[in-house]
Amino acid sequence: MDKLTLPMDDYLLAMGGVGVWRIYQYGKKAEIIDEKENVPYVIKTESSLEIDPQFLPYIPSLFFHYMLDEHSIAKREQTRLNYYSTRTKDSAIKDWALAAKQSLDTQLKKLEKYFPNDSEITELKSLSTELKSLSTELKSYQSNDQRQEAESTIERYLKILKKMEYDQKLTLNYVKASLMGPLYGQASFLNVAKNSLNLDGHIATYLTDYIHPVQRDLQIQAAFCSNLETKELLAILDSSSASVHKGWKKTLKKWDGDLAAFWDEQLRCTFVDEWFATGNFEEMIFSPLGVSKAYNFAWNLQDKQPVPISSWVKLILFLAPAGLTTYRRRDQSATPLYHSFMYSDGDVDEIIRMNDHLRELEKGETLPSILSKVLRREEKKANVFLPVQFIEFSADYRSKKTILNYFDVPEHITQYFYHEQFGANKKGIDGIRDMALRESFLRLVMQSIDPIRIVMNHLRLAVREFMNNGPQGRTGIYSAWVAFLERHRIEQYKKKGENEMNSVKSKQVWLVYKQGLELQKRLTNKTNTRKEQTTEHVSGPEKRLAAIAYRLLNAVNAGDRQQFFNTVMRLYLQAGMTVNSILLNVHNDEQMDFPTFGGAFITGLLGEDYNDKDKQVNSSNDDPDKDNDEDESEDD
Repeated sequence: MDKLTLPMDDYLLAMGGVGVWRIYQYGKKAEIIDEKENVPYVIKTESSLEIDPQFLPYIPSLFFHYMLDEHSIAKREQTRLNYYSTRTKDSAIKDWALAAKQSLDTQLKKLEKYFPNDSEITELKSLSTELKSLSTELKSYQSNDQRQEAESTIERYLKILKKMEYDQKLTLNYVKASLMGPLYGQASFLNVAKNSLNLDGHIATYLTDYIHPVQRDLQIQAAFCSNLETKELLAILDSSSASVHKGWKKTLKKWDGDLAAFWDEQLRCTFVDEWFATGNFEEMIFSPLGVSKAYNFAWNLQDKQPVPISSWVKLILFLAPAGLTTYRRRDQSATPLYHSFMYSDGDVDEIIRMNDHLRELEKGETLPSILSKVLRREEKKANVFLPVQFIEFSADYRSKKTILNYFDVPEHITQYFYHEQFGANKKGIDGIRDMALRESFLRLVMQSIDPIRIVMNHLRLAVREFMNNGPQGRTGIYSAWVAFLERHRIEQYKKKGENEMNSVKSKQVWLVYKQGLELQKRLTNKTNTRKEQTTEHVSGPEKRLAAIAYRLLNAVNAGDRQQFFNTVMRLYLQAGMTVNSILLNVHNDEQMDFPTFGGAFITGLLGEDYNDKDKQVNSSNDDPDKDNDEDESEDD
């Protein structure tokens, strides 16, 4: 083979393909690769990567150096501690010192195992004592001298952590245990027996276990293509210890027919048919999906190779960590590590571009904002919406547990993110400040599931918080309001499609919200006036508003439009207000459905005028009192 072809028509191979491209680009930038005559080792075609076999020996070194640079513990800790240094509240320096001490103690415990006699270990212990003293002695008022002292101590800690041997060892352990272990178990250098190896030892093991088999199988592929004689083929197989090749040798020694018939009997790779299969797609190849001893999967009754694969595919799948994005996501009470990937039927450039955006998750950017960027295509492709698949998984081979989520992003969601998310003066789903609600909302709409149940549950909790804490408990109300508004937009795209959405705005939803807001102001003023005019006990307006909101919420959950309408009418009469015609839409689903109507009114009844307070970060372009011509993209 002049070139190794890596098709990217499958998301598993595409994960490894993105990994190959990233380490190749890293190698060129770091000048690790020596490309003779400026001929690139890796070339992108529309549907595959073409890889020069001369690139193979570079892969282990490039992989490790890329992963060490991308996931550096020293860089990660510096970024985290820099966040504390920018805070300005009274306890900021104390929090900074406490965070630094916690980080230092964690890393010190690990470094002591490998470098017990280094002078830096003694210095780290001293710095830990200084940080403890600093965090204990700090008062509520914190001076510039105290800030400078904390900054000096933390800088000394980070300087030690950046020492190449320390950062390399800590990062290597993290990459193996957290990023690769869950995907491959204890394969190759991930085995605990290899923990004492240095970086060169890991590279050598990678070369032996993954690169040499591919180079050997390339010779066998060449033998097949050039119709070598049996003796020449046996000579190549003698250098292999693979069980498959031992079986080949045993058969060939007794073979007296045409070699073409022998080749026809051999299993081909499930993923790349041009290659002969030398292994099986089992847990050590890719734990989340691998199958071992799964006889019901047997290919052509070959129970020893249920899902045959080649050494080439085995190598590519082992490069997947370089192509994946990792992040922690709250899952009930835990925060497991997730790996994620985005795939589409577009060309290779498109797949790489999408996953380059996805890497921003590791830097704290939210998934809705990333999806918006991914789906904002070049102008010439603006009307082309290719199917997009988002895959995320969390695996633990020890407990044989894998959480694997596939999201085939529906076309109406693709259109929503392209046209609506981060439009003029709004943040779309990112405006939902409650992280748990935002994550659940997004994952439901990406599966075309109506998120109304979780939004209503959140609103109920938010009403309770408002009742207990008054205006200080409005954060949950705001998140519920944004969720109702964005759900309405998404439902409009789902029903009407892109062609009819240009004229569809959320002004009606905004008007309902503002009616609730106006009613809130009138009832609050009336209650306050009554308190001033009597010596009797009068409940505060927050308690009364929350009680009304509960009643309306129950009506919405029960689907009782008439009860909702009657309650609102009585409130208008009590407040001495004229009933707005928009409220008649409670009986009309054409403009908006009942849950949206009820949710907008209730959140207005308990919410704020975010425009007046310059807090409207989600949807001011749909406010009928605002100009729609501004264009602003704002990060959370």
